[in-house]
Amino acid sequence: FSEDIIQEVDAVVKHVETTFEEEVKNRMDLRSKRVFTIDPATARDLDDAIHVDMRDDGTAEIGVHIADVGHFVTPDSAVDIEARFRCTSVYMVDRVLPMLPRPLCNQMCSLNPNEDKLTFSAFFRIDV
Repeated sequence: FSEDIIQEVDAVVKHVETTFEEEVKNRMDLRSKRVFTIDPATARDLDDAIHVDMRDDGTAEIGVHIADVGHFVTPDSAVDIEARFRCTSVYMVDRVLPMLPRPLCNQMCSLNPNEDKLTFSAFFRIDV
């Protein structure tokens, strides 16, 4: 990644770290839920997770959560333009060519255990 992109990402990481709790106030806080990743054990970035809660009405609530990358990448920014050019991360046997700089894909957007993160979530209810 170019130096411009690295500087942009560093500024985003710093901003998000200092404003995280304020951002949480504007979102549904799911930290009390038992959320777990569904990525395989060999995954290098954890960006998919679910939770399942049994409800009093006999239904199950299923929450599907993905890292909110859009919160960190401003449309038409240098990071966005580079990510659109790369399209995806490429995984090889001995290395990864990431779509996003490592501070985003491995730090801010990775749903690591016991770390609070911002997600985009969808909820489903089913009869059980």
